[in-house]
Amino acid sequence: MDAIFKSASMTEPIADDLPDEDLAESLVAEATQGFEASVSTMELAAIRSELVDRLLVTRAGRELLRQVRPDPSVTTSADLATPGTSKAELDEWIKAAMGGRTKNGPR
Repeated sequence: MDAIFKSASMTEPIADDLPDEDLAESLVAEATQGFEASVSTMELAAIRSELVDRLLVTRAGRELLRQVRPDPSVTTSADLATPGTSKAELDEWIKAAMGGRTKNGPR
């Protein structure tokens, strides 16, 4: 299964909120392009279905899906803000991290 997905190159960026099922189907469709000349339509549908199932159900498949997703965007850490984070965003993050309390006392 790995060999098929190593040859697939997603040509468009992957949306963060794309459901796993849609991502798996998209990867399988791209990876199996051109197989139409080699196998029947029914066989190709069965192959694609099996590959999608393996991506969604097996540990290795889920790891592959996780690897092709973009890295999460982090704007703050425990005590550092990334460049470009506004003071208002940072204050909101601190307030949320402190359970709604402000730095100087209760809400």
